[in-house]
Amino acid sequence: FLTGALARLLDDAAKADFVGLLWEIVHADGELHEVEDNTVWRIAELIGVSQHERVMQRRRVREMHGLPEAAWDD
Repeated sequence: FLTGALARLLDDAAKADFVGLLWEIVHADGELHEVEDNTVWRIAELIGVSQHERVMQRRRVREMHGLPEAAWDD
């Protein structure tokens, strides 16, 4: 239900920003776990964020915090 509401109410830029916030949360402990990566991937897909934008947001957050790339990075 929540993802449907976000998909309807947010414009593309706000959706991308939301995914960026999810990456901030995921990387808060300095680690990225595969289940976290998959969760953000699924949420991004459900709200209509492209794979390219999802990956760009992840890279932006990772670079901002100086975190290494994950083994399963796109």
